[in-house]
Amino acid sequence: MKLTSRGELALKAMLELAKVERTAAPGLSAAEIARRCNASVKFLEQVLAHLKAGGFVVSRLGARGGYRLTRDPEQIFVGEVSRLIDG
Repeated sequence: MKLTSRGELALKAMLELAKVERTAAPGLSAAEIARRCNASVKFLEQVLAHLKAGGFVVSRLGARGGYRLTRDPEQIFVGEVSRLIDG
């Protein structure tokens, strides 16, 4: 499977969100995800918008806000994310 840079970043972001899903953290900001994935915030925000439209993540504003997964990490498959992002 060949991934685009957008698809690779989407999978990295999903992995970071899956890591915090197991903790009591409220979610991750786009800036924090970008830092962990070594990516630009602007590019990541475009990817997160696609993931949000596809129903993989939700976002919440505020001090306890950030991005979270909409389902358990075990229920999300690489192929689903790849098809959404790369077609």
